[in-house]
Amino acid sequence: MRVFLHIEPHQLSPQVWAYLGGGGNSLVVVHKTEAFVADLKWGDEALRLKRTVEEGLDKKVQRVLLTHSHPDHWDGLIDYPDAGAVLAHPRTHERITAALKKQRRPDVYGWIHVTSEVRLVLGEEEVWIRHLGVGHTDGDLAAFLPGLNLVMTGDLFSTGFEPTVDEAAGGRLLGLRRALDAMLGYEFEAVLPGYGQMGKRADVVAVRDYLAAMEAALREAAGRGLSEDAAVDAGEAALKSFPRLEVLPLQKDRRGNLRAMYRELTPPAQTDTSGAP
Repeated sequence: MRVFLHIEPHQLSPQVWAYLGGGGNSLVVVHKTEAFVADLKWGDEALRLKRTVEEGLDKKVQRVLLTHSHPDHWDGLIDYPDAGAVLAHPRTHERITAALKKQRRPDVYGWIHVTSEVRLVLGEEEVWIRHLGVGHTDGDLAAFLPGLNLVMTGDLFSTGFEPTVDEAAGGRLLGLRRALDAMLGYEFEAVLPGYGQMGKRADVVAVRDYLAAMEAALREAAGRGLSEDAAVDAGEAALKSFPRLEVLPLQKDRRGNLRAMYRELTPPAQTDTSGAP
């Protein structure tokens, strides 16, 4: 799949570039002699991105944003041991620190936690970094550039792809719908997604509406006492007007997401082991 293979540059303004592919999509904002990079890709493509910024653009990376804890977005951190600041949600930091320890890689970074909002002024551009709640993981951050009417979503949204969450990292489909609602509460028209091509606000609206319709159908099915399999079938029927989206490698398709959301809506009853009468 080409979104994972080649880096495709897009200059969005004199100061701002988007680099699609090579892992998660990346954002670069340059000012004076410095650069801010959001999501660093991984492996050889991460090193290629660094060379593009530091040699091609002749800028020194001083600030890094990591939108969440999946390695195709942060593994390139190894190439920036002297970055001045690494911005991340605390739970993202915790997971990356654990991964670095497991890989016996030193954690030499100046971490800055973002739990609500941090605003950066980078030359003529401002970057507003926000935590929108539980979504793809429980530590996602999005970056808004008001001067370009742009949002970088991380994996909260990917253009043309079925929504994805990582339950092991705290992600929830119900939370993702709410996170997209929160995102849409801010002004933007252009979208730099986690994967895929540049998108528009209407693309985010469409995915939010898709998840909302999924939730409504499954709540109705659960209210009727339908089994999981029957609820998934009912959800499929209710979503027939929504186009089929491409599935990212190793991620759930529509039926898989219906099943996962049904389980979020109908968690098993916990057994009382306290011994109380």
